[in-house]
Amino acid sequence: MYITIIIKHIIKQMKYWNKFLNLLDQRAEAFGVQYKAFAIFVIITYPLAYFFLYHIEAQTHESLTVRLISFLLCIPLLFSDYWPGKTKKYLNLYWYLTVLYCLPFLGTYMLLQNQMSSEWLMNIVLGLFLLILLVDWITFIILLSIGVLLGYLCFIINGSDFMFHKSFSEISLYIYMYIYVILIGGIFARNHEHLKNAKFYTMKMLAGSIAHELRTPLSAIRAVGNNLNLIVNKYQNLEEEQSISKKDIQYLQKFSEDLNSLVNKSNHTIDVMLANLREDMTAIKLEPLSIRKCAESAIEQYPFTEQERELVHVRIDDDFIIIGNPDLMLHVFFNLIRNSTYAIQQSGKGEIFIETQLEKYENTLILKDTASGISPKILTHLFEPFYTDRPQGTGIGLPYCKRALEFMGGKIDCQSIEGEYTIFYIRFSK
Repeated sequence: MYITIIIKHIIKQMKYWNKFLNLLDQRAEAFGVQYKAFAIFVIITYPLAYFFLYHIEAQTHESLTVRLISFLLCIPLLFSDYWPGKTKKYLNLYWYLTVLYCLPFLGTYMLLQNQMSSEWLMNIVLGLFLLILLVDWITFIILLSIGVLLGYLCFIINGSDFMFHKSFSEISLYIYMYIYVILIGGIFARNHEHLKNAKFYTMKMLAGSIAHELRTPLSAIRAVGNNLNLIVNKYQNLEEEQSISKKDIQYLQKFSEDLNSLVNKSNHTIDVMLANLREDMTAIKLEPLSIRKCAESAIEQYPFTEQERELVHVRIDDDFIIIGNPDLMLHVFFNLIRNSTYAIQQSGKGEIFIETQLEKYENTLILKDTASGISPKILTHLFEPFYTDRPQGTGIGLPYCKRALEFMGGKIDCQSIEGEYTIFYIRFSK
């Protein structure tokens, strides 16, 4: 009995923990994260600052250990694209902890260690400004508060003595500088955040409106299907008089069933899309899926022209199973196929190849087209929300694919040579 209670308690705590991780992911995704840029900045400038402040100019009290920890913490961020699938969900937690340590904590601790020296008062100003640029406003306040508190506690635990020698005019100057930096960030740096959030909100509203309007014609299709059933039943009664053949009745009945099936699938697809836009995918059910059957289903349902269908080659010799959602996978395939067919139309050449590759630690679905390829400039922004190079594009297709695949435990990346080919790799850890 006690074991059962303990297990239930652990499961409950895991649910809260997963919600916390999802919240971090949402905040990071909404504002945008710069893992590699920040890591490169710390790895280059922190050792350089140590050498400059300690050996050359100010000869302040510096801690090589504190800076070395910052250096080491940032190395995994350089390889954020290569984190294994099981650890990927902790990436943003690691990101915020690293920023917390490298900026507010380190700045506060070293400021106190150096008795609020002018050099470290200037460093604090720069650190505040950088923190404003890296995280959203609420996260900034939380990280700053925690970092200052931990920095002060670490200074106290270390047993150091604090001696304050600043005049009132110096204190006033630095307070002015801190307020000035925070206001600059709050007024100007946040403008980009507000514009992006406004655009994202507009897209949500637009998607909601489209979904609402789509339900009306889908309901009409359902009504047509029901009416067709009534007609079929009517002609079945007249069949003895040979008013209509049995074959025609079967055809009409199948047509009716197909219409209703289409309505059900469309409504479920809308629910999945809206759940994704609400950033709440917990209601989406996952199940074991054959990647071969997912590909075959997508090819069967995609509205190819006759010429386009001849250009698609499915070569899945090695099937594998994923834990996913069939509708999400269908959307992923549709987005990638749509991009490939568009590229083929624009370039006037190319074919599409779908195949799998099984490796020791992961299974990979590969979708390749030999059309126009993607330029390096566009390739670096490919999975950024709202980024598009097409006149009628929205920039939400590939980011949607990435988020859906990550929800199912997968990841996606792209390799391309302009003018030759584009390859999307969808990887699932074993």
